[in-house]
Amino acid sequence: MEWEPPKNVSEVRSFLGLAGYYRRFVKDFSVVAKPLTNLLKKNAPFNWNDKCAQSFEELKKRLTSAPILALPSGDGGYVLRPHEINYPTHDLELAAIVHALKIWRHYLYGETFQIFTDHKSLKYIPTQKELNLRQRRWIELLKDYDCTIDYHPGKANIVADALSRKTVDHLAKELRTEIMHEAHYAPYAMHPGSTKMYRDLRPYYWWPTMKKDVAEFVARCLTCQQVKAEHQAPAFLIEILDLLLISGKLAKGLGTKLHFSTAFHPQTDGQSERTIQTLEDMMRASVIEFRGNWDDHLPLMEFAYNNSFHSSVGMAPYEALYGRKCRSPICWDIEGLRQLEGPELVQQTGDGIRGRGKSFSEGVTWRGILRFGKQGKLSPRYIGPYEILERVGPLAYRLALPAELSQIHDVFHVSMLRRYRSDPSHILREPEIEVSEGLTYVEEPIEILDRSIKKLRNKEIPMVKVRWSHHSPREATWEVEENMREKYPYLFPESVR
Repeated sequence: MEWEPPKNVSEVRSFLGLAGYYRRFVKDFSVVAKPLTNLLKKNAPFNWNDKCAQSFEELKKRLTSAPILALPSGDGGYVLRPHEINYPTHDLELAAIVHALKIWRHYLYGETFQIFTDHKSLKYIPTQKELNLRQRRWIELLKDYDCTIDYHPGKANIVADALSRKTVDHLAKELRTEIMHEAHYAPYAMHPGSTKMYRDLRPYYWWPTMKKDVAEFVARCLTCQQVKAEHQAPAFLIEILDLLLISGKLAKGLGTKLHFSTAFHPQTDGQSERTIQTLEDMMRASVIEFRGNWDDHLPLMEFAYNNSFHSSVGMAPYEALYGRKCRSPICWDIEGLRQLEGPELVQQTGDGIRGRGKSFSEGVTWRGILRFGKQGKLSPRYIGPYEILERVGPLAYRLALPAELSQIHDVFHVSMLRRYRSDPSHILREPEIEVSEGLTYVEEPIEILDRSIKKLRNKEIPMVKVRWSHHSPREATWEVEENMREKYPYLFPESVR
């Protein structure tokens, strides 16, 4: 039991209240707890010494060891005590029961059990005639279980009072970062956006400025900056209509204006490309995170998509189908009830969108990927970051490109640039490595596994699939046959002859 040592008389009284509830199971309880009870005497100074610490640790040890506590068995009924937190209203008291049933569904479904509550009116809610829509929905959920609701006075519920009124600080900042890291970088999460991530975390965690912290965390993610495009609100509605149906009367009757979408610009297709874009971004993130074996994580990508919040249905697709969200490692904690809003964050985002076509300051930014080099469907949308050297005209900037991009013109339009959000995790600090003179590592091709022809517009390029030393066949790469013949002629016995 991770209960920190008391720091004042109130915390000592709280701990002894919890421990005293189980005193009939602890041998010589009064003898062991005597140094702590002495601190509760009137006008006694609070002096936490070694005897108090020893008594505190001994009580925790006896309370958490057999035969005090044991795991439940599946051959009998359960007694459920959900109210470790005292809620102020009738609906929230019932909400606590519903939440406990959802969390422990795998234990309770199909079993006979009792629910003890300190809100007496809930005992008669199944027979109550007038119910609001929320209560009716929760009553339907209660009908799935074989349970009875019984009244248990709050004064007699000592254990719940000791746990719920324990003095705790806000969620530690280190723990907040770990929670957001798990919800964003875990293989079953697949880099969700700030809205999805916040809506997925909100039922289980809460801390001040949670929504703002989640948005800033996602904005600083290096993978998301590389694979996700920026968005802004559309100025008008775009309809994709068949050419045979185009007419002025039809457009007037629908109350819309017809605009044609341009080639290589699927953003003008309205919502027709939205789902595909989400899946593409998830696959791009998988390629960056998992490299060569990204296809092994496609089932996790499917799980992440189906178990994340969708604004179109107001919940996750899995929840819409089965009535509950699928449990993942991120959801095992107490839920928070307060909903946060970040108006200053929304204002900053809107200002950034409106000012996107205006100017960039000299410094560090992202450059959009151009049509050069190796390209593919799952290539990152952006590469960089690169430093801005100067402004060239009202809408163009000169960047400091590395040597490998020297053949590319270093001036780019503002539409191809994106602001880079720095984070300490993006900097990789490698420890100093002592190189042994006798240690060598040579990566050479071993064999050719396959051949193919890459067809371009005006020519064909022979390609070979090469397996390299210290790599499995699954990590084989496609290379230009002409280059491989020049560097490694022993791979082509026919040319040696």
